[in-house]
Amino acid sequence: MLYLGWMLLWLVASGRLEGPDISEFTPGSEDLFEDILNGKLLPEERRSPIEVDEIYDYHQGTYVCDYTRSDNASSWTVRAVVQVKTIGKPLTLNCTARFGFERNFKPVIRWYIKDSEQEWEVPAPEEKSVKSTLKDEIIERVFFLKEVTQRDLRRTFTCFAQNSIGNTTHSVQLKEKKGVLFLYILLGTVTSLAGALAAGALLCRYWIELVLLYRTYQSTDETLGDKKEFDAFVSYAKLSSLESEATPSLSEEDLALNLFPEVLENKYGYTLCLLERDVVPGGAYAEDIVSMIKKSRRGVFILSPNYVNGPRIFELQAAVNLALDDQTLKLILIKFSPFQEPECLPHLVKKALRVLPTVTWRGLKSVPPNSRFWTQMRYHMPVKSSKGFTWDQLRIIPRIFSLEKTQENKSHWEELPA
Repeated sequence: MLYLGWMLLWLVASGRLEGPDISEFTPGSEDLFEDILNGKLLPEERRSPIEVDEIYDYHQGTYVCDYTRSDNASSWTVRAVVQVKTIGKPLTLNCTARFGFERNFKPVIRWYIKDSEQEWEVPAPEEKSVKSTLKDEIIERVFFLKEVTQRDLRRTFTCFAQNSIGNTTHSVQLKEKKGVLFLYILLGTVTSLAGALAAGALLCRYWIELVLLYRTYQSTDETLGDKKEFDAFVSYAKLSSLESEATPSLSEEDLALNLFPEVLENKYGYTLCLLERDVVPGGAYAEDIVSMIKKSRRGVFILSPNYVNGPRIFELQAAVNLALDDQTLKLILIKFSPFQEPECLPHLVKKALRVLPTVTWRGLKSVPPNSRFWTQMRYHMPVKSSKGFTWDQLRIIPRIFSLEKTQENKSHWEELPA
């Protein structure tokens, strides 16, 4: 029978090597134990286990313990093989002495070890000069401990320096570090926690980008088979000609009629419903709005003081009522500029302003197609496949020309005298 195993023993500590399990055998007078280390029989026969009071490098190797059982007719052997490896840490002690100027300079630096019983000089590499000037010279001598043992912790290491004037000594007492394992565990825990927090912060910061990346390769097109014509109905407040001239920066009307088609339609292939472009004039306003919202998968509402205090707030109210019955219709609010809720707003609209997802417009910073604003808009828009994008891009070309024609007609009517 053969038993194999590995064992790691710390330098400094004591160790115990177990032999084969012979609990099933009844010891006899002819039984024999043999302990072998690296192919050499150990000095004396002994019974398992082997006790080692203090472990050194020479204790590592392959231990073989043979238990030979003999009777009158035959004999057999039970063998245990253990591979032992010692582990520990070295230590370097450095003695540095400064000597003044001497004509016949013969410095002496020695290392001594002292324990409770005796003191002796330690062989160490020759001293070497570290720095030399006209006034003094600095010399050091290094003592190297290959492995620090438990016995070394009870010893005193003394550096002795001497010149023609006199001598001096300095002693060092080694102490065992406490709580190193706890420190490693604490550092590991703190590092893991910091890494988890950093990963969580990055995940929260770039969650939208990760979702969009996932949609690009994994998600299915949610627009297939829903029998809806538009990806989003866009609602905004129209400005009068005087208000348009008084607004030097980008207005909500410019955002809806120019930037939305340019980015969402041209770049990302969404199909938008714009009242001035896609609704035939002459119909009932309320019925046209309800019809267009029903044909849309999303409702985008550009909020501003003009919007919440004007007649276009009806479009948001109608969309909220329709969304209660149509689970595929989702509403998106765009906070174009700060506003105060009027007291006259219906309760359902006030609640919608608090709970619906809101994307904030940050002026010129939000204009570039790669800005955070458009990334958030894409996150809330319907999931579409790449093939769907290509088809939509072809389908919206006539809509772009229709929008340009609408803008020309608008300018024409504004130039006519009242």
